[in-house]
Amino acid sequence: MLFLRKLVIVTIVVAVALTEAQHKGRPYETRSKFVTKDAARDVSDALVNLARNISVQIRSKESKSEIISPLSIGSSMLLLLRASRGSTRQELLRLLGLEKYKRNDPKVPRNFGQLIEELLDDVRSKNVLESEPQWKEESKCISPEYADDDDEYEEYDDIDGASEQDVNIIRLANAIFVQNGTYDNEKLEVRVRRIYRSKIDNVDFFNSPDESKAVINQWVDQNTNGRIKEIITDQLSRDTTMVVANAMYFKAFWEDVFTAGATKPRKFFPNGESEESVEVDMMSHGGCFPYYASKELDARILGFPYKNKTTAMYIILPNKSNRKILQDLVGKLDANTLDELISNTTMRTASVLFPKMHITNSFELKSALRMLGLSSMFIQGRSNFSLLNTNMTSANSPTVGGVLHKVDLEVNEEGTEGGAVTATLMDRSLPSINFRVITPFVLAIRHDATKLLLFYGSVYDPSSE
Repeated sequence: MLFLRKLVIVTIVVAVALTEAQHKGRPYETRSKFVTKDAARDVSDALVNLARNISVQIRSKESKSEIISPLSIGSSMLLLLRASRGSTRQELLRLLGLEKYKRNDPKVPRNFGQLIEELLDDVRSKNVLESEPQWKEESKCISPEYADDDDEYEEYDDIDGASEQDVNIIRLANAIFVQNGTYDNEKLEVRVRRIYRSKIDNVDFFNSPDESKAVINQWVDQNTNGRIKEIITDQLSRDTTMVVANAMYFKAFWEDVFTAGATKPRKFFPNGESEESVEVDMMSHGGCFPYYASKELDARILGFPYKNKTTAMYIILPNKSNRKILQDLVGKLDANTLDELISNTTMRTASVLFPKMHITNSFELKSALRMLGLSSMFIQGRSNFSLLNTNMTSANSPTVGGVLHKVDLEVNEEGTEGGAVTATLMDRSLPSINFRVITPFVLAIRHDATKLLLFYGSVYDPSSE
């Protein structure tokens, strides 16, 4: 059997709306004997470190933001790892920092599957990593007694509560679209379906590239609840043999909402407070938040928990932040450093200003991945995905033609439909912490029990396009 060796397109897709939060439980499968705390931590850390390394590679002097989805990218890399052999597999293992799991060690896919199971069913009492940030063990901190309001922070009406059914929605979907006749490995297909929650569809890239493109984009639209209509915009080559796609959809309500009616235009400084400013809609909030100030990193971190407190948006703000200072900080945030930073947070009373924003980013990650050591899978004759077909060899294995990644991220003050919410009267002088996000910052949306990053990256300018 003859296989074309050109163009595997790895497609990575993300959508998120952070205005509301819902949660849907999933059936829990019996834990495999291969699932261990150490191996699960290795896999979780691998995706965080990959995010840091990619963030360093894609940073620029002009971008307004560089938000990616580590979980989405990592899912696709792990899916490719499962189908690879030889030098291609070794390069993927090095990329992920998982070199000690040689050959087809079942610990990598089984522990990834366990983490995803816990992510999608995030109300279980016991998790494989057996660790949570310190702030989750604390009771709510006591708010200070507030003085009279001033012209900066005002008193606003209470916000109506939401039904208890409104909880977190996290959906993760993978798909492999292959040329008719290319894929033939039932054993691998079963593992891909069970562990990676992936489906395999046969399409005809050779004879019907436009129809194949439409099928893939329709899958993207459906699995992002319409947030991303298409990921493939250019015409597909008739040499395409495979597209690996990943879509994630996340929708979450804040545990404590931003103050109703308090959002108004304020200045934001993309390159530090001594430089020019832009105008953004800035949200206001006062209350109790996970917080920590790091002398080592010369930065502060504050968390915004979502309902159920299983997932939180952490904002890391360097002191005297500008583009260069933020980029230097990102280079230091490996998995251990980021986890230590979050683990050190404790509940503190704070007044907060944070920009309302809607970020859309599109990246071609092939160049970044090549800089990080992936090479063989992009080269005909060296690429080895021969596990896709029992009749395939490295000589006729497909190659990766592109790695596309798209993010749609919205953060606003809504998501107030759950539980009764009491308006907060904020005064600048009294809360112990004043957290004004008016300069470049790092955003990390993390599922704390698994330490998986749903979204991560730098924001230099949150103003509308």
